[in-house]
Amino acid sequence: MAEKKGVMGIIFDHNEYYYFLIVHKNSPIKKGWEFVKGIFEGEDSLGAVKEEVDSTVGIKYYKVKKKLDWTYAVADGEDVIINDIYLIHTNMNTSVKLDYNPNKLNTYLWGKESSVLDKLAPDHKAILEKALPEIKGL
Repeated sequence: MAEKKGVMGIIFDHNEYYYFLIVHKNSPIKKGWEFVKGIFEGEDSLGAVKEEVDSTVGIKYYKVKKKLDWTYAVADGEDVIINDIYLIHTNMNTSVKLDYNPNKLNTYLWGKESSVLDKLAPDHKAILEKALPEIKGL
């Protein structure tokens, strides 16, 4: 079993309410709403999460607020991906240019906290629930 490095970005905006940007994964193996994430090699995780935000949702104006002090591990076949999680603030009026692929990602959604919690895949919902106190403390 090999261990791979991954990153996850919880992209949010805060006006009167908290809003989160989620993407819909539409692969033949797994479908559902989740946060921006990816696997990387060689670079540091901060650079990797910035590259993932740029390549997946195309947001140009954002601020990485914090790297969480806990990780999220997920099985990938016989491998395990250990994801560093970053809190990323942007304005939800910022243009989103989804890396559209009908067999990978097919849409995105900005939603209020409660709506996003209802839509997220169970593991991503648990991540958001655990991260919310830190997000609200920023």
